[in-house]
Amino acid sequence: MEAEEAISRLKAKYGVTTDQELAKALFLGKSTVGAWRSRGGVPERYIRALESDRKEPASLIIAEMTEEEHLALSLAILRMIRDFSSVVTDNREFLAHGTAMPNILMRYYEEAIEDFGISSDEFTKEKRDYFNSWATRFNVKAFDEFFSKD
Repeated sequence: MEAEEAISRLKAKYGVTTDQELAKALFLGKSTVGAWRSRGGVPERYIRALESDRKEPASLIIAEMTEEEHLALSLAILRMIRDFSSVVTDNREFLAHGTAMPNILMRYYEEAIEDFGISSDEFTKEKRDYFNSWATRFNVKAFDEFFSKD
């Protein structure tokens, strides 16, 4: 399905007319829908959502996530804990920023999904043979980002 058609159908499903309204309905960053259009593709979970009768945003249906999406969510949570630890340890920070956390998590999630796609293109043929599962890619990416001293 072409990106433009998928975006139009998603707008109809969620009863919105603009890209920004669609992003808000899906708990995504303001520019995400425009980025889909630029890349010429909509993530598979949103295409699957078009087939479903559910009104929940596709990005939040855990039971329908692929292995890649589950691992991207784990990476997003790790990044969010790293970047916003003061929000969960300081009462004033939580009161000031806590309500924004679901939207921030979704932005981190979209970024993690994109990172998995980008990282898979960076591998040489030899590395691709070794890093042939999403779980291995997640482990390497998480280790490099959170534990490697390099």
